Amino acid sequence: MQYNLPAMMRSDRPIRLLFGLLSALPLALLAGCMEPFEVPEATSADAQLYVRRCSLCHALPDPARMTYGQWVAVVGRMAQNIRSQNVPQVPDDEYQQILRYLQRHAKADAR
Repeated sequence: MQYNLPAMMRSDRPIRLLFGLLSALPLALLAGCMEPFEVPEATSADAQLYVRRCSLCHALPDPARMTYGQWVAVVGRMAQNIRSQNVPQVPDDEYQQILRYLQRHAKADAR
């Protein structure tokens, strides 16, 4: 027996959407626990890019919340999430600019 499924159900779009929503859940939970903070270098182009790009989908995290290594992993995961959605991509030079900003303001590695 063959069923005529709507086109949306024949594609992987619902799965990608579900994955995107589930991957955003930890950030949404963290957002509820975030303390207010002052954005470092708030008037700089780097800070303004960080605020503009990173607050589109979730509450803006304090750069001092994580080490630079942790930020690299988080920004990489966010890049994957954006690629899996049908939204405009963030250019690589902007990712690099955001990472440099986070590196300057990240929590020091505990060594």
